[in-house]
Amino acid sequence: MNTKKTVVFVIAALIVIAILTLLPQFDPEIKVSNEEKVLLSIMVVNDVLERIKEDLDEHPAARLA
Repeated sequence: MNTKKTVVFVIAALIVIAILTLLPQFDPEIKVSNEEKVLLSIMVVNDVLERIKEDLDEHPAARLA
């Protein structure tokens, strides 16, 4: 079932965003600019939305709508 895969993917995306946000606090030598955080977050969110769209396209109830 793709819904479970999509949920796991969303959770993984949130973890990636959290790591990007918290990484400099754990290791001050790692520099992640705000622009990089924003771009990576947008890329992750875009992938999540594509996964959700694919999941909805494959769902039988979505085909009826």
